[in-house]
Amino acid sequence: AQCTLQLGMHKKTILFCEMALEEVSKSNQEAATSPSGEEHDELVANANEYVLDPLPLCKIYFKKAKALRLTGNYTEARTALNFSLEHLEKKEMEITDTENSEGPARTCNVV
Repeated sequence: AQCTLQLGMHKKTILFCEMALEEVSKSNQEAATSPSGEEHDELVANANEYVLDPLPLCKIYFKKAKALRLTGNYTEARTALNFSLEHLEKKEMEITDTENSEGPARTCNVV
């Protein structure tokens, strides 16, 4: 998608981004369908492992938004940009949660 965007092939960029988002949707659906019983309970408990990292989704939506804007589809571009920002916020929250769970930062005193 990045190459087609740089080459000015905006409709192709939109198509590639939509294909990527469909693949993500398929993989999340496959991860959500699981066997019944104890395995199902374990998979549901570990559902976060099956979700794609928010940063690549943020990039896909951002590229799609840019291509939509350049083709004059401003309303759809705004929607895609909002999705991009939502995924960026999710990533930021993941990072802050990770930092908070690790405890206070260690400092090194140099004499």
